[in-house]
Amino acid sequence: MKVMFQVSYFNNWAAKVALSAVCVFFASESVFAQSTKVIVAKDGTGDLSEASVINSVEPLEELPQVYALSQNYPNPFNPSTQIQYALPEAAQVSLEVFNAAGQKVATLVDTHQPAGYHTATFDASQLSSGVYLYKLTTPGFSQTKKMLLIK
Repeated sequence: MKVMFQVSYFNNWAAKVALSAVCVFFASESVFAQSTKVIVAKDGTGDLSEASVINSVEPLEELPQVYALSQNYPNPFNPSTQIQYALPEAAQVSLEVFNAAGQKVATLVDTHQPAGYHTATFDASQLSSGVYLYKLTTPGFSQTKKMLLIK
């Protein structure tokens, strides 16, 4: 396998990958664009006259193999933070936040969700500084982690 990187400010080529008789180009529509085009040259020479163009490419997301609750980010935080978690199968999910005294201060998620990676945002703008706990609960999994709000 041969991999070459090429940068052009006119075409914004990000990479050129040559695999025996097939040549694949990854091009961004502009420096600031989020979309990607994939151009495949059938002869492997880089001649695009024989190419087919795919206008959008969506990466395949691999499903998680196990339940997981990640540490919130940022931590410490003010006033909001992101909490990510992984579900290997569809499940009823509850994500709750508790203060140091064990009182529930927020329910971020309380619904059935599909398998995959999920993110919840916790806005603590109405709460005081301190240590808070967040707990992810499904029928087959439960985990709690700490986070620190600093105002």
